[in-house]
Parts: sequence; C-alpha cells; structure tokens
Amino acid sequence: MTVYWLMLVYFVAGALLIPANWQRTSNTSPFFWFGAITVVILIGFRYWIGGDWPQYERLFSFAGYASLSQIIFMGDPGYQILNWVVRHLGLEIWVVNLGCGAVYGIGLFKLARLQPNPWLAIAVAIPYLIIVVGMGYTRQSVALGFVMIGLAALMRGSTVVRYAAYIIIATLFHRSAIVMTVVLAAGHRSRFTNLLIGASVAYVLYDLIVSSAFPALSRNYLETGYEAQGAMVRVFMNFLPAAIFLLAPTRFGFDERELGIVRILAIAGLLFPILLFTVPSSAAVDRLALYISPLQMIILSRVPGSLIKEGFGKVIICAYAVAVQFVWLNFAQHARDWVPYRFWFLDTYGRGWFN
Repeated sequence: MTVYWLMLVYFVAGALLIPANWQRTSNTSPFFWFGAITVVILIGFRYWIGGDWPQYERLFSFAGYASLSQIIFMGDPGYQILNWVVRHLGLEIWVVNLGCGAVYGIGLFKLARLQPNPWLAIAVAIPYLIIVVGMGYTRQSVALGFVMIGLAALMRGSTVVRYAAYIIIATLFHRSAIVMTVVLAAGHRSRFTNLLIGASVAYVLYDLIVSSAFPALSRNYLETGYEAQGAMVRVFMNFLPAAIFLLAPTRFGFDERELGIVRILAIAGLLFPILLFTVPSSAAVDRLALYISPLQMIILSRVPGSLIKEGFGKVIICAYAVAVQFVWLNFAQHARDWVPYRFWFLDTYGRGWFN
C-alpha cells in the first residue's frame, strides 16, 4: 500500500501548502507536473493490478495471431487495434497500459488545472479515479480520459464539434462513453441545436459501434442482473458533490458555460441512485456512473473558499480523501487485486515489488 499512500500524501501536502487561485491563471508548478508524470508512470508500469488483468492479458495474447479484421470486430476497436499494433511490434502489454495511462492522465490533469486548487482536485481523485479506475479499468479509463479532455476543452470555450469528436474517440475504446453525448446540451446557446447535435451523435455512435453489441450487453448486464460490489458507495460518491453543487450552484465560481456543463453532470449524479434501485444490474449503473465521477474533483476541490473558509475546508476535503482511500484499501472486497502494488520491471524480472 506504500505507493498508494505516498501518492496521496504528495498531493495532499501540495493542496494544504499552496493557496487556491481563483483568478483563472495558470497556478501549477514543476512539482505538480512531477506528480502528474509519476502518476502516469505508476499507471502505465503496473503489473498484475486490478481484477480485469487476466482478461487484458488474454486480449493482448490473442492480438498476436488474430487478423486486423478479427480484432476490429471484437468490440472496442480502438483498444483492440492498439493491442494489435503493440503486439505486432514485438512489445509488451505495458506499452498499451502506458499509452492508455497517458491519455487518462492528460484528461485528469487538464481538468484539474481548471480548478482553483489543482493539487486538491488530484488528491480527491487519487483513491478512486486514479487507483481504482486508472489502474484497474484500462479500456474504460482511456475512454474516460478522452471524455475529460473533451470536458476540459468545452469548459475553456471550445466548440461542441470538438467535444463530440472526443466522445467519438472515447466510444471506440469503450461503448459506454456514448452516455456523455448528453453534455452537448450545455455546449451551445440554442438548446434545440444542442439536443439535435447530441441526438445525432448518439444515434451515429449507437448505430456504428454499440448496436451490434447491445444483445450481449443486455444479456450480460440487464437480463442476468449482474451485480457490482460497492456500486452503492461509488454512486453515493457522485451524489455527494452533485447535491452540494445544486444547493448553491452560483457559489463555486463557474462562468455561464461551465455552470451549464456542471449542472448536467450534477443532475445525472442525483439520478444514478434512483437507477441503482430500478435497473436490474447494479454493474450497468456503476459503469455508466463512472463518467460522472470527475464531478468529485471539480466540486469538492472548490468547496474550500466557496462554501467554507479555505484553510479549514482544505483540511476537511483532504481528510475525506484519506478516509476514502483507507476504507477502500483495507475493507473493500476486491482491494486484494490492487495490493501490493507491483511495478512491471521489478516484478517481471523477479526482483520483487513494492508493498
């Protein structure tokens, strides 16, 4: 667990020591970027981390003797093609993980830099978004990475077309990213235009990518009532910042465009607990709710200085992040798949791993 705790302590220290900057100017130091690069390295060079690692190993192995056409029609073509290219170059799976981790890290840190205290935003993200998602859900993490890049661009004033392009790429890595077309409703002054664009993009993505796999998805997630351990806790982790934001949306320093985007994410965060009790599969709800989880870093990192005094607020939010990580690492049923942290070049060559 040492690696995970050192990562959290590093960003908690930065959050507590560096004052927030509400002036929308760059407030990141070389120490912040050192932490960002370290996070990407830890994600990319992990070895046998996460419950899905055996499945990723099988997909990587299959890519070595499958044709490109076979790979493309297996589903999630972006990830499968990346596997195929890396395998045929004679490289190892860590190259795939590092590429996916880089995309995820870019999205995560781009979004964090838009917050008054990016150190605090990353501290909030470490227990779940970095350790669990970044190191455990390779395909969905890279999809979420593209989503976060798109959100950051949209919040900075980019066009809905650019955001839609990021969502299309994200859907190539995990079909579930199609749900984030709903954010297009906040990206244009005309709501009718937003809805038209969102509906059009969603239909095209569904028709080209999702429809062929829908029977299997329905069978695996809905008809069998597949359950995800801890789904209630993870959905509540989105519900909390969503409720805090909607109680006082104008207190967080968002401009008009940002306010519209965050409001959509927050409303979705309130709806997912209802879906958890109405949809037969908690796993389906859990995987879709993952795309709302950036709301945690966006809102919770802004609580200090907006709703409560900055100094006390940072202590509260950092304590929350520490509590989440402690509970997950020590009591979560599947935490054993993440502990101990294993580093590729140490473990694969027989020199041990970090505890």
